Amino acid sequence: MVLFITVSLFILSSSLFPRNTVFNNRVTSRSVVMIMLLTMVAYIPSLNVYVSDMIRYVDTYQQMNNLGLFQIFQYFSWEPLFLIMQWTISRFSTNPSTFVVISFILYFMIMYISINRIFLQWQRMYVVFLFLSYPFFYDYIFNGMRQGFAMMFILLAIGFWIEKPHTIKFYLSIITAALFHTTSIIFSAVLLFVLVFNIRLKPLLIIWSIIAFLYFTGLNNLISRFSFIHNFEYYNTYTNSNIIEGFGGSTNKITFLLFSFFFLVISIYFYNKLDMEDINKKIYSHILKIYLAFNSVFLLFGFIAFSNRLSAYSWHLIPILVVYPLVHKKSSSPFILFLVVFSFFVLGIISSPFFKYR
Repeated sequence: MVLFITVSLFILSSSLFPRNTVFNNRVTSRSVVMIMLLTMVAYIPSLNVYVSDMIRYVDTYQQMNNLGLFQIFQYFSWEPLFLIMQWTISRFSTNPSTFVVISFILYFMIMYISINRIFLQWQRMYVVFLFLSYPFFYDYIFNGMRQGFAMMFILLAIGFWIEKPHTIKFYLSIITAALFHTTSIIFSAVLLFVLVFNIRLKPLLIIWSIIAFLYFTGLNNLISRFSFIHNFEYYNTYTNSNIIEGFGGSTNKITFLLFSFFFLVISIYFYNKLDMEDINKKIYSHILKIYLAFNSVFLLFGFIAFSNRLSAYSWHLIPILVVYPLVHKKSSSPFILFLVVFSFFVLGIISSPFFKYR
């Protein structure tokens, strides 16, 4: 706990100094990221994360210890790569903490490799800190783990595309995502459409606005009239009245729309007002367009229960959306960066596992 707070205060302080000083250079950044990871790994065994989906994941993982690789596909019906990951870890131990810790390290490393493709070394500690202060980062490793890994591989695909479009690594990443959670197929298709056809920002803003209106009025439910929608297992499950009751009894939650809109407004403001190099502005436009496209999918299906599991694909981009233009701005704006980092620090104090799962 003390180390977590100390590192947090260091990152907060470093954001106020000029770029590439002793407080925020590549060596410092790499060291701080390693300290943050080791702190989390050391603390995870003491967390009470064995709730909801995690109970099922751990139970399955422990049962696999006595099964061969091909047998797991006969006994369990989850996506193949997730099952293989569980089975591989079960070869070494059946201890629940071992499974959670190794899974977290893999999850963290995929995220870190992704941001390595988007950010310079000195910038990465700020992005990692924002992710580690962000509640959705933990929700999809300590709860919806299958989907969490799928989202991280989508993020990895985005990083590979930004580094160099149309590489085999990009396509392998989106295929891997689908082998962890099938919902990612929809978002991979949307990602391909936006990037390959280089869809402009303005049309995506118009589409998002129209779908947001349908979400607000409940008219997005009209999509359920298409017969092919009923062929999806998730649609039939999550439109069930009992499942909706478990989601709070209502869908198309306005709080979800406001949350999405708030960060969209901030991102568009940064895009229009902050002076970045042309290449950095182009990269930021890609990230913003992907956020719009992913969030549009969520809003379109906002009438189903637990639609936040769809919104997470766009919400996972928020730490990158808010920090990218600040660290790539031509002229340094330490105070604005400090405010963003401080806001996430407060969010982390409220909702991070250091407090939430104790």
